[in-house]
Amino acid sequence: MKFSVRMAIDQFMLDKYRQKLKLYLCKRWNVPYNRYGIPNPLFDNLREGQPITLIDIGAHNGSFSASLSQYCSIKRGILIEPLEDKYKLLLDRFRPPVYEVLNCVVSDRMGHVEFEINELSETSSILSIKKDIPEHANLAISVKDRMQCESKTLDSIVKEYELGSIDVLKIDVQGAELLVLHGASGTLAKTRMIWLEVSFKPLYDNSATFFDIYSFMARAKFMFIGMAPVFYSPSGELIQCDALFIHDDKIA
Repeated sequence: MKFSVRMAIDQFMLDKYRQKLKLYLCKRWNVPYNRYGIPNPLFDNLREGQPITLIDIGAHNGSFSASLSQYCSIKRGILIEPLEDKYKLLLDRFRPPVYEVLNCVVSDRMGHVEFEINELSETSSILSIKKDIPEHANLAISVKDRMQCESKTLDSIVKEYELGSIDVLKIDVQGAELLVLHGASGTLAKTRMIWLEVSFKPLYDNSATFFDIYSFMARAKFMFIGMAPVFYSPSGELIQCDALFIHDDKIA
């Protein structure tokens, strides 16, 4: 009996050590360490069951919103996706009254803009992707179609749906992130966290880089908290990451 108890204690301590080691390694390499698939910088600033208001721009398959909904309690969720097939999938997954799904582009202007649909749909954008750079050498990025898409500013959407404070704003719009921010001055003032994709070099024509985004966010009183790598070049250079910014008046 004593031997069995001793073995159980040793196994418990070993499992605890392995858990701590895994946590350390995952944080070291910015790998999500939770069963929800939420990146560490964001996960560390959320509480389980915490009621949040979420805006997901560039929702695509809805995986980001779905992950957050498993960990947090979603009070209101606005998912925005310009691709028609993805939009229809989102309508089936995210339903009123908690969620609204919009089929439009978010930018710095109201009206209509041309949207390029690339063979690799995740790279589709209102900006033209650069085809002559080595970072895109192995990607299927030829333009499959072009369409006129309704464009709204984030401020207009927040006003239309009468949103109050926003806990998490996610922006993944393939190089046009700064355009979204330029149309969101009122929204940013009442947003706590922004999770957005940034590039360290231009990957689209006239696209902003991390350094442009960082300067804008600093002026808007947001602090850069952390990042999770997304895309490396064939040579191993970090090209893109998801970055977390938190409003310095709203840091817990």
